[in-house]
Amino acid sequence: MEPRAKILIIDDDFDFVYATRKVLESVPYEVVVAFDGEEGLQKAREEKPDLILLDIVMPLRDGFTVCDQLKSSPEFAQVPILMLTSFSQKVAETSLAVSQGLSLEAEDYIDKPIAPPDLLKRVEKHLEKRAYKIRALRASEPFEDLSDSQVGRIVNLCRDEIHEAGTTLFNEGDEANTLYLVREGKVALLTRAGPSPTAEMTTVDVITKGRCFGWSALVAPHVFTLSAKCLEKSRVLALARTDMQRLFEEDPEMGYKVMGRLTAIIASRFEATRDKLMRAR
Repeated sequence: MEPRAKILIIDDDFDFVYATRKVLESVPYEVVVAFDGEEGLQKAREEKPDLILLDIVMPLRDGFTVCDQLKSSPEFAQVPILMLTSFSQKVAETSLAVSQGLSLEAEDYIDKPIAPPDLLKRVEKHLEKRAYKIRALRASEPFEDLSDSQVGRIVNLCRDEIHEAGTTLFNEGDEANTLYLVREGKVALLTRAGPSPTAEMTTVDVITKGRCFGWSALVAPHVFTLSAKCLEKSRVLALARTDMQRLFEEDPEMGYKVMGRLTAIIASRFEATRDKLMRAR
């Protein structure tokens, strides 16, 4: 069963917060609240929400500033932020210009007041993207043994990327900064058939839905030992090495589980690659 999504409401309107909390908890979502921008930033760091409802006009820090700070942090860059925009009469009170605020990386803008069914639809739409990522992670070998909370923390770091057929994601010898998980499509892992730089490239594996590649990002010396090229239009989840290393430092148990799984994957693929290269000679 997927973990219950946690939603953070940041709004100084007590009546709106109370009513919205009741609506969301009826689904049920887990709901936490903050009544100004400063408290909102603190609650975000403490509670690690899966989605944030963020008012624009608030004391201490306005919503534009809070959104900018959250989206600048790797921990929250992929967390959906839905801005609450009943600010036309009071926009002069914000510390950022409207044009600057609307250019921020919030995922959606909601006009207040909003009917409960419409609010739920908007929230569900953005959380479904998160749920899809959770299912993808759960089906991938390195993350099978993780708890709900551990998977949730990784999901919030996942970048969703789409690459066209023929795109090279990395080359052998490049610095390994990203671990990839295929959601859709096919990615070929290739190596040269001989030591010469002009030697023919040989496909050693084709990565399909649910499988990961780029594990050198998590294994020293962090250099890719193969090249990766999309055979068709492919959708992948991308996890930055620095983000994963930080998570492993904060949660050593998570690091132990993931690295144990990766060790088994690496050993299996090494054997398969060796056999394929031997047959190619």
